[in-house]
Parts: sequence; structure tokens; C-alpha cells
Amino acid sequence: MLTVLTLLPITVGIVLLFLPAERKVWIRGLALGAASTALLLSIWVYVSYDRVVGGYQFLEKAPWVPALGISYH
Repeated sequence: MLTVLTLLPITVGIVLLFLPAERKVWIRGLALGAASTALLLSIWVYVSYDRVVGGYQFLEKAPWVPALGISYH
């Protein structure tokens, strides 16, 4: 979930760079949709956090190049 929260605005920003300036309605709609989605996901993460457990709860770890010890964490 945290990966989506991080990469969503970056990805949409890159997409917006390639839209022509004449498509103002599309640009505004896409930007609003991405911002709204990020806000809703942030609220969901905040509400889902268990304060009793504490600590890191939304960890993501994936090995990328195990032979070199490189992983996404």
C-alpha cells in the first residue's frame, strides 16, 4: 500500500507531462483523480494502523537481485 501511495503521484505526474496543453479538462480530471485516490489511501492506512501493536505495520519487502543482496524494503 505504501508503494502505491508513493508511486501513484509520480506516475500520474509523468503521464501528465505527455498530455497536450489543450486537454485541460483531462489534465485537471486526472490530477484530481490521482490526488483523491492518494488521499483516500492515506486515510485508509491511517485508520488501519493498529495502535495497540505499534511499530511498523505496512512493510513491503521484495528481493530484486538476491545474488547481490539487493531488495526493495
